[in-house]
Amino acid sequence: MNNKHSWIRKKLRKIATTALTLCLLATPYSALAESIPAPDMAGQNVVLDEDSLDGPPPQLLNDPDLANIEPGDLDGTFTAKDILWAKEDEYVFPNLGLKFKLDKKILKGIDKQDYALIDDMGFDDHADGAIEYKYVMMTFSKMTKEQAEEDIQKIGMDFQDWLKSLDRFATLGLFKAGLTDKELNEITGLKDHKELATTQDGKYRYILSTDQKNHKKEAELMAKTEFDLEPIEELRADCDPWAKELRSFEETGMIAPLKCKTLDGEDYTEKDLAKAKLTLVNIMGTGCTACVKEMPDLEKFYQEMKDKGVQVITLVADLSEGAAEDKAQADLYKKAKRIQEKTGVTYPMLVPDANRLYGLLDDIIAFPVTFFVDQEGQVVSDHYSGSKTLDEWKKIAEKVLADVSSEEK
Repeated sequence: MNNKHSWIRKKLRKIATTALTLCLLATPYSALAESIPAPDMAGQNVVLDEDSLDGPPPQLLNDPDLANIEPGDLDGTFTAKDILWAKEDEYVFPNLGLKFKLDKKILKGIDKQDYALIDDMGFDDHADGAIEYKYVMMTFSKMTKEQAEEDIQKIGMDFQDWLKSLDRFATLGLFKAGLTDKELNEITGLKDHKELATTQDGKYRYILSTDQKNHKKEAELMAKTEFDLEPIEELRADCDPWAKELRSFEETGMIAPLKCKTLDGEDYTEKDLAKAKLTLVNIMGTGCTACVKEMPDLEKFYQEMKDKGVQVITLVADLSEGAAEDKAQADLYKKAKRIQEKTGVTYPMLVPDANRLYGLLDDIIAFPVTFFVDQEGQVVSDHYSGSKTLDEWKKIAEKVLADVSSEEK
Protein backbone atom coordinates (compact mmCIF):
# COMPACT_ATOMS: atom_id res chain seq x y z
CA MET A 1 0.00 0.00 0.00
CA ASN A 2 1.12 3.52 -0.66
CA ASN A 3 2.38 4.56 2.78
CA LYS A 4 1.69 8.20 2.03
CA HIS A 5 -2.04 7.49 1.95
CA SER A 6 -2.30 4.47 4.23
CA TRP A 7 -3.26 6.35 7.38
CA ILE A 8 -5.73 8.50 5.44
CA ARG A 9 -7.34 5.38 4.04
CA LYS A 10 -7.59 3.90 7.51
CA LYS A 11 -9.05 7.04 9.05
CA LEU A 12 -11.69 7.43 6.35
CA ARG A 13 -12.61 3.77 6.68
CA LYS A 14 -13.04 4.13 10.46
CA ILE A 15 -14.90 7.44 10.23
CA ALA A 16 -17.33 5.73 7.91
CA THR A 17 -17.70 2.89 10.42
CA THR A 18 -18.20 5.38 13.24
CA ALA A 19 -20.82 7.21 11.25
CA LEU A 20 -22.63 3.97 10.51
CA THR A 21 -22.65 3.05 14.21
CA LEU A 22 -24.05 6.42 15.21
CA CYS A 23 -26.68 6.12 12.51
CA LEU A 24 -27.71 2.65 13.73
CA LEU A 25 -27.91 3.97 17.26
CA ALA A 26 -30.32 6.62 15.97
CA THR A 27 -28.66 9.15 18.24
CA PRO A 28 -27.22 12.50 17.08
CA TYR A 29 -23.46 12.61 17.65
CA SER A 30 -23.63 15.90 19.56
CA ALA A 31 -26.19 14.51 21.99
CA LEU A 32 -24.22 11.29 22.31
CA ALA A 33 -20.98 13.09 23.09
CA GLU A 34 -22.66 15.25 25.72
CA SER A 35 -24.02 12.18 27.48
CA ILE A 36 -20.60 10.59 28.01
CA PRO A 37 -19.15 11.20 31.48
CA ALA A 38 -15.69 12.76 31.57
CA PRO A 39 -12.91 10.48 32.85
CA ASP A 40 -11.26 11.26 36.14
CA MET A 41 -8.07 12.54 34.51
CA ALA A 42 -7.43 16.26 34.59
CA GLY A 43 -6.65 17.82 31.26
CA GLN A 44 -7.70 14.91 29.07
CA ASN A 45 -10.14 15.12 26.21
CA VAL A 46 -13.20 12.91 26.43
CA VAL A 47 -13.37 10.20 23.79
CA LEU A 48 -15.96 7.60 22.90
CA ASP A 49 -15.66 4.26 24.63
CA GLU A 50 -17.59 1.03 24.33
CA ASP A 51 -19.44 1.30 27.64
CA SER A 52 -20.57 4.85 26.98
CA LEU A 53 -22.00 3.89 23.62
CA ASP A 54 -23.62 0.74 25.02
CA GLY A 55 -22.64 -1.58 22.23
CA PRO A 56 -20.81 -0.11 19.22
CA PRO A 57 -18.43 -2.54 17.53
CA PRO A 58 -15.03 -2.77 19.22
CA GLN A 59 -13.23 -1.67 16.04
CA LEU A 60 -14.14 1.86 17.18
CA LEU A 61 -11.85 1.50 20.18
CA ASN A 62 -8.10 1.96 20.69
CA ASP A 63 -7.69 3.84 17.44
CA PRO A 64 -5.88 7.19 17.13
CA ASP A 65 -7.99 7.89 14.08
CA LEU A 66 -11.05 8.06 16.30
CA ALA A 67 -9.60 9.52 19.48
CA ASN A 68 -10.77 13.11 19.79
CA ILE A 69 -13.24 12.82 16.91
CA GLU A 70 -15.34 15.95 16.97
CA PRO A 71 -18.73 16.55 15.32
CA GLY A 72 -17.09 18.38 12.43
CA ASP A 73 -15.05 15.29 11.53
CA LEU A 74 -18.25 13.53 10.53
CA ASP A 75 -19.44 16.35 8.28
CA GLY A 76 -19.10 16.26 4.51
CA THR A 77 -17.88 13.48 2.26
CA PHE A 78 -14.83 11.48 1.25
CA THR A 79 -13.98 9.92 -2.10
CA ALA A 80 -14.40 6.14 -2.25
CA LYS A 81 -11.04 5.49 -3.90
CA ASP A 82 -9.24 6.98 -0.88
CA ILE A 83 -9.95 3.88 1.20
CA LEU A 84 -8.60 1.39 -1.34
CA TRP A 85 -5.38 -0.55 -0.92
CA ALA A 86 -2.89 0.10 -3.70
CA LYS A 87 -1.04 -2.42 -5.87
CA GLU A 88 1.93 -4.08 -4.19
CA ASP A 89 4.35 -6.69 -5.51
CA GLU A 90 3.83 -8.60 -2.28
CA TYR A 91 1.33 -8.03 0.49
CA VAL A 92 2.90 -8.68 3.88
CA PHE A 93 0.95 -8.75 7.16
CA PRO A 94 3.24 -10.11 9.91
CA ASN A 95 0.59 -9.86 12.65
CA LEU A 96 -1.44 -12.35 10.61
CA GLY A 97 1.46 -14.51 9.46
CA LEU A 98 0.25 -13.79 5.95
CA LYS A 99 2.26 -13.02 2.82
CA PHE A 100 0.91 -13.32 -0.70
CA LYS A 101 1.63 -12.32 -4.28
CA LEU A 102 -1.35 -11.78 -6.55
CA ASP A 103 -1.53 -12.70 -10.21
CA LYS A 104 -0.37 -9.86 -12.45
CA LYS A 105 -3.84 -9.52 -13.99
CA ILE A 106 -5.39 -9.00 -10.56
CA LEU A 107 -2.65 -6.44 -9.77
CA LYS A 108 -3.34 -4.65 -13.02
CA GLY A 109 -7.01 -4.40 -12.09
CA ILE A 110 -6.12 -3.00 -8.66
CA ASP A 111 -3.74 -0.49 -10.21
CA LYS A 112 -6.35 0.69 -12.73
CA GLN A 113 -9.01 0.71 -9.98
CA ASP A 114 -11.12 -1.78 -11.88
CA TYR A 115 -10.79 -3.93 -8.77
CA ALA A 116 -11.29 -2.67 -5.22
CA LEU A 117 -9.09 -4.13 -2.49
CA ILE A 118 -10.58 -3.27 0.92
CA ASP A 119 -9.87 -4.57 4.42
CA ASP A 120 -12.70 -5.70 6.66
CA MET A 121 -13.06 -7.24 10.10
CA GLY A 122 -15.72 -8.37 12.53
CA PHE A 123 -15.73 -9.04 16.26
CA ASP A 124 -17.34 -11.29 18.84
CA ASP A 125 -17.88 -9.87 22.30
CA HIS A 126 -18.64 -11.98 25.34
CA ALA A 127 -20.62 -11.56 28.54
CA ASP A 128 -17.42 -11.19 30.56
CA GLY A 129 -16.38 -8.22 28.41
CA ALA A 130 -13.76 -10.12 26.41
CA ILE A 131 -13.45 -9.23 22.75
CA GLU A 132 -12.01 -11.30 19.93
CA TYR A 133 -11.91 -11.18 16.17
CA LYS A 134 -14.60 -13.12 14.36
CA TYR A 135 -12.84 -12.59 11.06
CA VAL A 136 -10.17 -10.44 9.47
CA MET A 137 -10.19 -10.36 5.70
CA MET A 138 -9.27 -8.59 2.49
CA THR A 139 -12.13 -8.25 0.03
CA PHE A 140 -11.70 -8.17 -3.75
CA SER A 141 -14.47 -6.61 -5.84
CA LYS A 142 -15.14 -5.37 -9.33
CA MET A 143 -15.60 -1.61 -9.38
CA THR A 144 -16.60 0.93 -12.00
CA LYS A 145 -14.85 4.27 -12.48
CA GLU A 146 -18.01 5.97 -11.24
CA GLN A 147 -17.95 3.91 -8.04
CA ALA A 148 -14.27 4.73 -7.46
CA GLU A 149 -14.96 8.46 -7.76
CA GLU A 150 -18.17 8.39 -5.73
CA ASP A 151 -18.44 10.87 -2.89
CA ILE A 152 -19.60 9.15 0.28
CA GLN A 153 -21.27 10.92 3.17
CA LYS A 154 -19.35 10.39 6.39
CA ILE A 155 -22.57 10.15 8.36
CA GLY A 156 -25.37 7.78 7.43
CA MET A 157 -25.58 4.56 5.43
CA ASP A 158 -23.72 5.73 2.32
CA PHE A 159 -20.59 3.72 3.03
CA GLN A 160 -22.42 0.45 3.65
CA ASP A 161 -24.57 1.03 0.58
CA TRP A 162 -21.45 1.70 -1.49
CA LEU A 163 -19.80 -1.51 -0.28
CA LYS A 164 -22.91 -3.49 -1.20
CA SER A 165 -22.92 -1.95 -4.67
CA LEU A 166 -19.53 -3.49 -5.47
CA ASP A 167 -19.34 -6.85 -7.25
CA ARG A 168 -17.30 -9.00 -4.85
CA PHE A 169 -15.41 -11.95 -6.34
CA ALA A 170 -12.98 -13.03 -3.59
CA THR A 171 -11.92 -12.68 0.04
CA LEU A 172 -8.77 -13.77 1.82
CA GLY A 173 -8.24 -13.82 5.55
CA LEU A 174 -8.58 -15.46 8.94
CA PHE A 175 -11.91 -16.76 10.21
CA LYS A 176 -12.91 -18.35 13.52
CA ALA A 177 -12.58 -22.09 13.24
CA GLY A 178 -16.12 -22.73 14.48
CA LEU A 179 -17.87 -20.86 11.68
CA THR A 180 -20.09 -23.02 9.48
CA ASP A 181 -20.10 -22.86 5.68
CA LYS A 182 -23.39 -20.98 5.87
CA GLU A 183 -21.86 -18.39 8.18
CA LEU A 184 -18.81 -18.09 5.90
CA ASN A 185 -21.16 -17.55 2.97
CA GLU A 186 -22.90 -14.74 4.82
CA ILE A 187 -19.67 -13.05 5.92
CA THR A 188 -17.84 -13.26 2.61
CA GLY A 189 -20.80 -13.09 0.22
CA LEU A 190 -19.21 -16.07 -1.56
CA LYS A 191 -19.72 -19.83 -1.62
CA ASP A 192 -16.44 -21.49 -2.56
CA HIS A 193 -14.04 -21.69 0.40
CA LYS A 194 -10.53 -23.14 0.42
CA GLU A 195 -8.78 -23.63 3.74
CA LEU A 196 -5.08 -22.82 3.50
CA ALA A 197 -3.88 -23.30 7.09
CA THR A 198 -4.84 -22.78 10.73
CA THR A 199 -3.34 -20.67 13.49
CA GLN A 200 -1.13 -22.58 15.93
CA ASP A 201 -3.79 -22.52 18.63
CA GLY A 202 -6.34 -23.89 16.16
CA LYS A 203 -8.82 -21.07 16.75
CA TYR A 204 -8.66 -19.50 13.26
CA ARG A 205 -8.53 -20.79 9.72
CA TYR A 206 -6.79 -19.09 6.79
CA ILE A 207 -9.37 -19.18 3.99
CA LEU A 208 -9.48 -18.06 0.36
CA SER A 209 -13.08 -17.63 -0.81
CA THR A 210 -14.16 -17.19 -4.43
CA ASP A 211 -17.22 -17.42 -6.67
CA GLN A 212 -16.65 -20.14 -9.26
CA LYS A 213 -20.14 -19.81 -10.71
CA ASN A 214 -20.46 -16.06 -11.30
CA HIS A 215 -16.79 -15.01 -11.45
CA LYS A 216 -14.97 -17.94 -12.97
CA LYS A 217 -12.18 -15.87 -14.55
CA GLU A 218 -11.36 -14.03 -11.32
CA ALA A 219 -11.59 -17.29 -9.33
CA GLU A 220 -8.99 -18.86 -11.63
CA LEU A 221 -6.72 -15.83 -11.25
CA MET A 222 -7.06 -15.85 -7.46
CA ALA A 223 -6.14 -19.56 -7.50
CA LYS A 224 -2.75 -18.49 -8.89
CA THR A 225 -1.99 -16.44 -5.76
CA GLU A 226 1.41 -17.35 -4.31
CA PHE A 227 1.20 -17.78 -0.54
CA ASP A 228 3.97 -17.70 2.04
CA LEU A 229 2.13 -18.54 5.24
CA GLU A 230 3.72 -18.57 8.67
CA PRO A 231 0.69 -19.29 10.86
CA ILE A 232 0.67 -17.16 13.98
CA GLU A 233 0.35 -18.64 17.46
CA GLU A 234 -2.81 -16.65 18.17
CA LEU A 235 -4.82 -13.76 16.74
CA ARG A 236 -4.94 -11.13 19.46
CA ALA A 237 -7.82 -8.66 19.53
CA ASP A 238 -5.48 -5.84 20.58
CA CYS A 239 -3.22 -6.12 17.52
CA ASP A 240 -3.51 -4.19 14.28
CA PRO A 241 -3.91 -6.97 11.70
CA TRP A 242 -2.81 -4.72 8.84
CA ALA A 243 0.38 -3.39 10.46
CA LYS A 244 3.36 -3.57 8.14
CA GLU A 245 5.91 -4.31 10.87
CA LEU A 246 5.78 -6.99 13.55
CA ARG A 247 8.03 -5.13 15.94
CA SER A 248 5.87 -3.31 18.46
CA PHE A 249 6.42 -0.54 20.98
CA GLU A 250 4.67 -2.66 23.60
CA GLU A 251 7.32 -5.36 23.27
CA THR A 252 10.43 -3.17 23.16
CA GLY A 253 9.56 0.15 24.83
CA MET A 254 11.64 1.80 22.11
CA ILE A 255 10.74 4.60 19.70
CA ALA A 256 13.99 4.23 17.76
CA PRO A 257 14.91 3.82 14.95
CA LEU A 258 12.97 6.97 14.16
CA LYS A 259 12.39 8.64 10.81
CA CYS A 260 10.03 11.60 11.06
CA LYS A 261 9.65 15.04 9.51
CA THR A 262 9.16 18.25 11.43
CA LEU A 263 6.30 20.56 10.47
CA ASP A 264 9.01 22.62 8.79
CA GLY A 265 10.03 19.70 6.60
CA GLU A 266 13.30 18.83 8.32
CA ASP A 267 14.34 15.24 9.04
CA TYR A 268 14.18 14.08 12.65
CA THR A 269 15.75 10.73 13.54
CA GLU A 270 17.22 8.78 16.44
CA LYS A 271 20.40 10.84 15.95
CA ASP A 272 18.47 13.85 17.23
CA LEU A 273 17.39 11.91 20.32
CA ALA A 274 21.04 11.23 21.06
CA LYS A 275 21.75 14.96 21.38
CA ALA A 276 20.25 15.10 24.90
CA LYS A 277 20.31 12.91 28.00
CA LEU A 278 16.51 12.88 28.05
CA THR A 279 13.78 13.70 25.58
CA LEU A 280 10.25 14.52 26.70
CA VAL A 281 7.98 12.93 24.09
CA ASN A 282 4.58 14.59 23.97
CA ILE A 283 1.80 13.09 21.82
CA MET A 284 -1.06 15.40 20.88
CA GLY A 285 -3.96 15.79 18.50
CA THR A 286 -4.85 19.01 16.74
CA GLY A 287 -8.40 18.76 18.10
CA CYS A 288 -7.22 18.42 21.71
CA THR A 289 -7.72 21.66 23.63
CA ALA A 290 -5.77 20.46 26.66
CA CYS A 291 -2.80 19.63 24.42
CA VAL A 292 -2.67 23.14 22.96
CA LYS A 293 -3.08 24.84 26.35
CA GLU A 294 -0.15 22.83 27.69
CA MET A 295 2.29 23.83 24.94
CA PRO A 296 3.44 27.20 26.34
CA ASP A 297 4.44 25.45 29.57
CA LEU A 298 6.26 22.78 27.56
CA GLU A 299 8.15 25.57 25.77
CA LYS A 300 9.16 27.09 29.12
CA PHE A 301 10.17 23.62 30.30
CA TYR A 302 12.30 23.19 27.17
CA GLN A 303 14.05 26.53 27.66
CA GLU A 304 14.73 25.94 31.36
CA MET A 305 15.82 22.31 31.08
CA LYS A 306 17.87 22.16 27.87
CA ASP A 307 21.06 23.17 29.67
CA LYS A 308 20.54 20.13 31.90
CA GLY A 309 20.40 17.84 28.88
CA VAL A 310 16.63 17.61 28.47
CA GLN A 311 14.84 18.35 25.18
CA VAL A 312 11.22 18.23 24.00
CA ILE A 313 9.44 16.87 20.92
CA THR A 314 5.75 16.70 20.10
CA LEU A 315 4.23 14.15 17.72
CA VAL A 316 1.03 15.31 16.05
CA ALA A 317 -0.88 12.02 16.04
CA ASP A 318 -3.61 12.96 13.56
CA LEU A 319 -1.09 13.71 10.82
CA SER A 320 0.46 11.00 8.66
CA GLU A 321 3.66 10.59 6.69
CA GLY A 322 3.74 12.98 3.73
CA ALA A 323 1.11 15.25 5.29
CA ALA A 324 2.70 18.41 3.91
CA GLU A 325 2.13 17.26 0.32
CA ASP A 326 -1.14 15.40 0.85
CA LYS A 327 -4.28 17.23 -0.26
CA ALA A 328 -6.43 15.07 2.01
CA GLN A 329 -4.45 16.28 5.04
CA ALA A 330 -3.98 19.90 3.99
CA ASP A 331 -6.40 21.35 6.54
CA LEU A 332 -4.99 19.34 9.46
CA TYR A 333 -1.44 20.24 8.48
CA LYS A 334 -2.31 23.94 8.29
CA LYS A 335 -4.05 23.68 11.65
CA ALA A 336 -0.94 22.13 13.22
CA LYS A 337 1.20 24.92 11.75
CA ARG A 338 -1.17 27.54 13.17
CA ILE A 339 -0.96 25.91 16.59
CA GLN A 340 2.82 25.97 16.37
CA GLU A 341 2.84 29.66 15.46
CA LYS A 342 0.17 30.69 17.96
CA THR A 343 1.81 28.95 20.91
CA GLY A 344 5.28 30.09 19.89
CA VAL A 345 6.95 26.77 20.59
CA THR A 346 10.47 26.35 19.26
CA TYR A 347 10.93 22.65 19.99
CA PRO A 348 10.25 20.23 17.09
CA MET A 349 6.70 19.28 16.21
CA LEU A 350 6.81 16.04 14.26
CA VAL A 351 4.68 14.25 11.69
CA PRO A 352 4.62 10.52 12.64
CA ASP A 353 6.44 8.15 10.32
CA ALA A 354 4.74 5.26 8.52
CA ASN A 355 5.00 2.81 11.43
CA ARG A 356 3.47 5.37 13.84
CA LEU A 357 6.00 4.76 16.63
CA TYR A 358 5.83 1.00 16.14
CA GLY A 359 2.13 0.87 16.88
CA LEU A 360 2.18 3.07 20.00
CA LEU A 361 -0.09 5.66 18.41
CA ASP A 362 -2.62 2.93 17.64
CA ASP A 363 -3.10 2.29 21.36
CA ILE A 364 -3.79 5.86 22.47
CA ILE A 365 -7.44 6.75 23.02
CA ALA A 366 -7.03 10.20 24.59
CA PHE A 367 -4.51 13.01 24.35
CA PRO A 368 -2.11 14.28 25.53
CA VAL A 369 0.16 11.39 26.48
CA THR A 370 3.74 12.12 27.53
CA PHE A 371 6.81 10.11 28.54
CA PHE A 372 10.60 10.39 28.59
CA VAL A 373 13.16 8.48 26.51
CA ASP A 374 16.92 8.26 26.85
CA GLN A 375 19.56 8.89 24.18
CA GLU A 376 18.84 5.54 22.54
CA GLY A 377 15.08 6.07 22.36
CA GLN A 378 14.31 3.72 25.25
CA VAL A 379 11.39 4.76 27.46
CA VAL A 380 12.68 5.52 30.96
CA SER A 381 9.57 6.85 32.69
CA ASP A 382 5.90 6.21 33.22
CA HIS A 383 3.37 7.28 30.61
CA TYR A 384 1.59 10.40 31.82
CA SER A 385 -2.00 10.92 30.67
CA GLY A 386 -3.32 14.46 30.61
CA SER A 387 -1.58 17.83 30.75
CA LYS A 388 0.64 19.09 33.56
CA THR A 389 2.06 22.41 34.72
CA LEU A 390 5.63 23.61 34.22
CA ASP A 391 6.54 22.87 37.84
CA GLU A 392 5.06 19.38 37.64
CA TRP A 393 7.06 18.55 34.51
CA LYS A 394 10.27 19.92 36.03
CA LYS A 395 9.79 17.80 39.14
CA ILE A 396 9.18 14.66 37.07
CA ALA A 397 12.15 15.38 34.78
CA GLU A 398 14.53 15.93 37.68
CA LYS A 399 13.56 12.56 39.14
CA VAL A 400 13.95 10.76 35.79
CA LEU A 401 17.30 12.44 35.23
CA ALA A 402 18.49 11.29 38.65
CA ASP A 403 17.31 7.74 37.97
CA VAL A 404 19.05 7.61 34.57
CA SER A 405 22.28 9.03 36.01
CA SER A 406 22.32 6.50 38.86
CA GLU A 407 21.85 3.63 36.41
CA GLU A 408 24.76 4.89 34.31
CA LYS A 409 27.01 4.71 37.36
